[in-house]
Amino acid sequence: MGLVTIVLNLMRQPLFWLAGLLSYLGSARRIQSERRLFHSAIDPDWRELRRFWGWGLLLGVILSLLSWRLGLVLPATVVFFYQLLGCVALLLTRWLVQPWLPILLALAGGVFLTGNQLSAFSQSFGLILLGGLAIANGFGSRYYAANSMTPLITWSNRGRRVVTFRLKQLLLVPLVVWVPITGQAWAWPVFHIGSRQLVPMCLPLILGFLLMVRRQSIPAAIQGQWRQQLGLGIVLMGLGLLSFVVPFKVVLVLALVGTAGQTVWQFLKGRHGQLQYTEPFEGVMVLGIRPETPAAKMNLVPGDIILNCNQQAIQDEDSFYAARMLDATYCHLRVQTLSGEIKMTETAIFEDSPHELGIVMLPARVEGA
Repeated sequence: MGLVTIVLNLMRQPLFWLAGLLSYLGSARRIQSERRLFHSAIDPDWRELRRFWGWGLLLGVILSLLSWRLGLVLPATVVFFYQLLGCVALLLTRWLVQPWLPILLALAGGVFLTGNQLSAFSQSFGLILLGGLAIANGFGSRYYAANSMTPLITWSNRGRRVVTFRLKQLLLVPLVVWVPITGQAWAWPVFHIGSRQLVPMCLPLILGFLLMVRRQSIPAAIQGQWRQQLGLGIVLMGLGLLSFVVPFKVVLVLALVGTAGQTVWQFLKGRHGQLQYTEPFEGVMVLGIRPETPAAKMNLVPGDIILNCNQQAIQDEDSFYAARMLDATYCHLRVQTLSGEIKMTETAIFEDSPHELGIVMLPARVEGA
């Protein structure tokens, strides 16, 4: 099957178009929100849309070759359930919190509702493949999250501003699998393997992650999510191996319970803890760093509080820029980290540097707010 046929097959899937549309809307809303808060976007690049298309292509090619080589066959009922459940999950949550949950539910639908149409090997390999996807998803969140958090500003009950950092990202992994058919009328090439008629289908697997950071440091939140994804991936792969000797229905129930339990635990954990990113009484909080600017080399992270600039005390954004202009070619900062430690950082500033320094700070309060 040629590349054009694979692309056309993928474009026939409604889940593919819905996920692509949500990636576009997510990028547009982020840029619009950042421009409203900071007059210009922290990162004007349409990164959510670019990553949606590009991140999972190589992974999809590798997994497709592996599934073809090993003969992974998915019944049409499983494909239908996944398309339906994937679209419902995207529409209800707008972003997949646990992207493999629709896949597990689709497998459950194919096994419990229509009779077990999956071969024993396809059952086990499907869970092992799902575990690998969970680990790959964890790598993606760990790689992208550090420099891609978007700040949202709200108000606490005590009248102080509170910052929540958010990252939403969908990832497309095109997976080519075999689907059994009956009859002769079919738009795609039909392969006769043994007594079965099989057609290749390009299934849009939708991965992604939603990270909301409000009650812990960003590095700790990223590391925590990475460990959860890694742990879940290892568990799913272990259950896939276990299904060779234990009934698949039992293993599938364990996988569903484990995934649902992790989702609930992650939700409850995010609701407990002390608020971390609260408007400081002294200094000004760093909310982001514009890419390819002098500030990108200053080892600043969102949540840092700038106390002094060029030996001048800082109270707000205006006093920061006043101190910054005392030296047009050099900037020295005294910074307090989220843990309370003090660090010093500095950088040279050149005339052709974009956005000057490139630090996005908590904006000054609007008069009367």
